[in-house]
Amino acid sequence: MSPIPNTSTSNGPRTSGAEAPNSFGDSAKLAQNGYAKAWTVPSKILAAHIATGSQLLAFASKRMQAQAELLGLLGHCGNFDEAASTQKSFFEKASSHYSEEMSQLMELASRNMSLMTDAIVEPPPGAQKH
Repeated sequence: MSPIPNTSTSNGPRTSGAEAPNSFGDSAKLAQNGYAKAWTVPSKILAAHIATGSQLLAFASKRMQAQAELLGLLGHCGNFDEAASTQKSFFEKASSHYSEEMSQLMELASRNMSLMTDAIVEPPPGAQKH
């Protein structure tokens, strides 16, 4: 085993650009901040997945309700033209709803990406900013 090199000189401690912890307290703070960040990032990812899943399930629920209403309306149509008109109206509304939902999902994805990026870049709560 090679000996640990002496990092001090007559001009003070030698550093490699990054400040090394100089006490046990500093080391403990660095570890605590690292653990805080290690939890912050996965919790942001989990929150993003939950928000996206919630959005998708709410949309699916609305679409299933609209589908059920369509079937109810089709059951009361008296002829082919009325049924075709009912379906045409349904598909026009559905197309609009899907378009709106895509916009909302894109906005949600953008917000979630910003939150996750910020969690990675920003120091954890209680850490000092350099």
